[in-house]
Amino acid sequence: MALKRVRILSAAIGVVLLLSVVGTLAGWRFLIHTHEGYFSPVFSPDRGSVLYLERKTRGIVWGLGIEHFTPPAHAFVLSDEFSLKRLHRETGAIDVLAHWPSSPLVGKHLRTYRNRIFSALSARLQFSDDGILEYGFSVSIPKQPRSESWSIRGVASAENFKDEAQPWQSGKRPLYGHARYVLDGDWELIHFYGEAAYPPAIVMFNGESRQSRVLLRSPGFLDQFADGIPVRTLADRSVRAAVERIDALAQVRDKLLTKYKQEGLSDGVARLRTTAALRELGYLSRPPTLVARVVDEVPQGASVFTISGHEFQVGLFQDIERAIRHPGTPVEHSTGTYLRYEGYDSSARLKAFLDGGGMRFYVITQGRSYAIEKKPSQPATR
Repeated sequence: MALKRVRILSAAIGVVLLLSVVGTLAGWRFLIHTHEGYFSPVFSPDRGSVLYLERKTRGIVWGLGIEHFTPPAHAFVLSDEFSLKRLHRETGAIDVLAHWPSSPLVGKHLRTYRNRIFSALSARLQFSDDGILEYGFSVSIPKQPRSESWSIRGVASAENFKDEAQPWQSGKRPLYGHARYVLDGDWELIHFYGEAAYPPAIVMFNGESRQSRVLLRSPGFLDQFADGIPVRTLADRSVRAAVERIDALAQVRDKLLTKYKQEGLSDGVARLRTTAALRELGYLSRPPTLVARVVDEVPQGASVFTISGHEFQVGLFQDIERAIRHPGTPVEHSTGTYLRYEGYDSSARLKAFLDGGGMRFYVITQGRSYAIEKKPSQPATR
């Protein structure tokens, strides 16, 4: 009987120990986070493939880290791997074009929120007009008072990509440009974020038919989008309208610039005329303007500013001077030359009036009076 009790007690202890070990391992798995994402996808110039930056990160995470509600969470980065890849649309085959096995985040203890627990990646891929691929991406190590940033920039041919992976360099080196290579007819590559700011898939979206195609998905994609990606999410992330507008503006700009140069204008004057024409056509916003007209007398109670001829001579109020030289003609308005000048207070008074929302005033100068109206800026209409 005693032996039987010992066996039962031993079995119970074994079960407790087993449950403890399983619980510990489950907790350990919960602490280890792995994220994979595909950043800045773009079509190749022939639209036969998609190029993108893949990031795979693994680390230990603890703490709540709910932004706006709790202190930041903790993360220790175990690995952080980057690859520049090419996905062939017809076959689905993937080529590795460049590989960075680690990043400056590895081995670092980060304190940030769970929606970007391993530091949000800033990335951009784009093609130049002559088919050269430009790529750039950066990560930051959150610190106080200033985060520490690291980045990579490089270029390569789209067809014969034989590029040694560029080294990480300290600081941000952003890549600017036009995202025209996200469009292919009615289809558009949509860049959207999932868990921890990692894009979980490469998706094409047709804004007309509202259809979508997933070209590549991460291991965690179905956990986040078991029922598919909501159409609203894809539509909200579309940049088609902006891309098409920029393309249209560039075409009109080039035609106008060529036209003015053929008329014999210098490059500088031709560019100024082109900008003015684009504003008239509605492709660019119009800045605020001033319009002056000569008056015989100033109404009682009006806002009046007396400006001496000397102030105009030294370069103050250049927009007002142009307006009164050409009454009835709108001139671009800027308070950049409304500077303080010894012995005069008109600059400070007039700037305060305009900054406070004043739209109509009178100027008396060299024995003449002018009514001046400020017209507000107008946004682009195309």
